[in-house]
Amino acid sequence: MSADKTVLCTVPAGIKGIYYVPNTTVTIRSKAFTYSRISQIIIPDSVKDIGSQTFWQCNSLSYAFISKGVTNLNINAFQDCPRLTTIHLGMQTIPKMNLPVV
Repeated sequence: MSADKTVLCTVPAGIKGIYYVPNTTVTIRSKAFTYSRISQIIIPDSVKDIGSQTFWQCNSLSYAFISKGVTNLNINAFQDCPRLTTIHLGMQTIPKMNLPVV
């Protein structure tokens, strides 16, 4: 976490099970959960921005809850998560998604 606890920079790979992002978090940085062993992620309303490859190679991740606060969701945030079967979106419209330039 950043000093002011608004930016989630990285999560130790040893964390397992359900992970609740702290309510003070506004931004989840790119690759913050890379190689994490979490099985579920719960993202609160306070989070506005989810970076690129945030959950890259999270091989145990099967469920993600993204609350209605998110306004910027990178298109490849969940890249290479082979067990991911459910993403619950709390928002009523899809937020701005950063699509890769081809």
